[in-house]
Amino acid sequence: MKLAYCGIDCEKCIRYKGRGAEVAKKLLEIIKESGLDEWYEFAERPDFDYKSFKTGLKWIAGMNCPGCQEAGNPECPVWQCASKRQVKTCKDCPEFPNCEPIRRLKEEWGMGNPFL
Repeated sequence: MKLAYCGIDCEKCIRYKGRGAEVAKKLLEIIKESGLDEWYEFAERPDFDYKSFKTGLKWIAGMNCPGCQEAGNPECPVWQCASKRQVKTCKDCPEFPNCEPIRRLKEEWGMGNPFL
C-alpha cells in the first residue's frame, strides 16, 4: 500500500498517476468524435445534465498526482503542509485533524475524514 500524507491509499485514489484523467480524456475524445455536442439538446433528459457531466469530465481529466511519498504534488495543500512539517502522515502531526489542509481536503475534494 502506498500511503499519502492524508491517509489515502494512493493505489485506490482516482488522482494517482492520472488514472481517472486518462479515462476522462478518452471519453471526451469519443464524445467529440461522435458529434454528441451537436445533438444532445434534442435528446435532453430531465434527469441528466449533459453540460454538468462534461464539466465534471474536464475536471477529472485534469487530475494527476504522482503520490506524496514518491514525488508529491506541489499544488496539494496537504502535501505542502506535511512536507514542510516533515511528518510521515498527517496523523503524526499534533494539529491533525483540526487543520486547514485537512479541512480543505474534506470540503473542496469531497473527501471524508482520512484515517477513519
